Amino acid sequence: MSNILIVLPYSGRSFGGGLAVFNQEFTKALVANGHSVKLLTLDVRVPSGRAPINPTAEDHGRATILYINDEPILMQNPGGIDKEREELYERINDPDYLARNDVQAKVLGSGAPWHPEIIIGHSRFSGAAAILLKNRYFHDAKTSYFLHSYPVEGTVLTGYDAYGEAIDTESAERKIALEAEWMKRADLVVPVGPLLRAGALKLLNGAKVRIHECIGGVEATERVRFREPRGPIRLLFNGRATAPIKGLEDILLAAQILRDDGDCPPLELHVRYWADRNFYPGGPIHPSTEVRTVDYQAAQKFADEIVNVGSHAGKVTVLVGPSTTTIMDEVRASYGVLMPSYIEHFGLVPMEALSAGVPVLVNEISGAGMFLARLARTQAECLEKCVVHDFYKRVSASEPDDFLEPRLVPTTAFDGRPAAWAKAIKELATDLPIRFKDAGELGDELSRYYSWQDCAKAFHRACGVSYEECAVTFQIRGGNLERG
Repeated sequence: MSNILIVLPYSGRSFGGGLAVFNQEFTKALVANGHSVKLLTLDVRVPSGRAPINPTAEDHGRATILYINDEPILMQNPGGIDKEREELYERINDPDYLARNDVQAKVLGSGAPWHPEIIIGHSRFSGAAAILLKNRYFHDAKTSYFLHSYPVEGTVLTGYDAYGEAIDTESAERKIALEAEWMKRADLVVPVGPLLRAGALKLLNGAKVRIHECIGGVEATERVRFREPRGPIRLLFNGRATAPIKGLEDILLAAQILRDDGDCPPLELHVRYWADRNFYPGGPIHPSTEVRTVDYQAAQKFADEIVNVGSHAGKVTVLVGPSTTTIMDEVRASYGVLMPSYIEHFGLVPMEALSAGVPVLVNEISGAGMFLARLARTQAECLEKCVVHDFYKRVSASEPDDFLEPRLVPTTAFDGRPAAWAKAIKELATDLPIRFKDAGELGDELSRYYSWQDCAKAFHRACGVSYEECAVTFQIRGGNLERG
């Protein structure tokens, strides 16, 4: 067993977002596997009346929570305001900030010193901090740089403006350079899923750094049984709909196509979630933040103007809502869960839905889609029902330039998405009994062999493999490794 230090400015479902949830569940799994784990994070407070967002030992498997800062940082909503979240990244990766707050003493603790053997950082969000801590204070530790995202804004999304928000290719280029710089200093790079493994190899560009592909865990959860719908078929879009990359606009266009399709049954598309976000100059001013925002009521009006018109108005409805702490209840109440992103680095949403036995539709360029393809090698028909072929060509993690190299991706690459999603949704809605059977089989495989503890087990095993032994490893069933 090992002493493991995890560095991240936030963690847990109370903060919100995939990275925060990943870190919470991974931390719990490491503790459950017998490791001594400390989480080095930031003490961040939000206005009174809002739920606290700081991690606790109770919801992190009894891991030790250490705060870098002695004085709390006051913010409005770092889970929903990009600028505030970026400030947290800047703080935790600032070597002067780490030194000024006497981080070494906090990690070592009083009494018998606790020395980390493995230091985990998450992408550019805290990967630099992990390497700085090793180089300054904990020289014998091994650093693991988890890769959660690839700056796709400068690749296949070049030229795609959404909601009046231009794609920031310059920022993407800076992020790519930053990720590549720090990844090359790590002992182990841990991309989450096949897509990010492809991205890691592209960023490392031949540098001799070990890579281990992990799979975000799935826990067994209450399984639903298929029941014939008694009204419109309820489908769930689960994700940050405010982010253009998540693909809400194409789902609205797909809904418009389905509204006018006489062979498609009535549908009710639930969108979770829309967080207040600043998009339009001259838009409404939020009373608490004093910034111009579009809230979920405004997004609902926008959706209605696209879908709820014409002679078939009401056949397909779109209901936009804010975030919720009971999302799995909504998953279990749905006949399908949609992940319509342009690109999704991995995507825990479909894994959690399948664990509950609910059918999923995922986009072509996604770690989850590529993983399901690998998992379902002998279930080709099932795979076809899970992955929506919404890119201009079929893709593979072994050919990353097809979807990560701007010079090779045409500007028309996503033009077929609304029609592709309309077709996939209609096929799901007209084949529900079989889809639930297939989802149950995939859910059994995931819950049995790809739990969070399996993810943590494979990671720890990968930490013991040298570059000379094997440059790339993959997590497979039961927390075992496959060498690539």
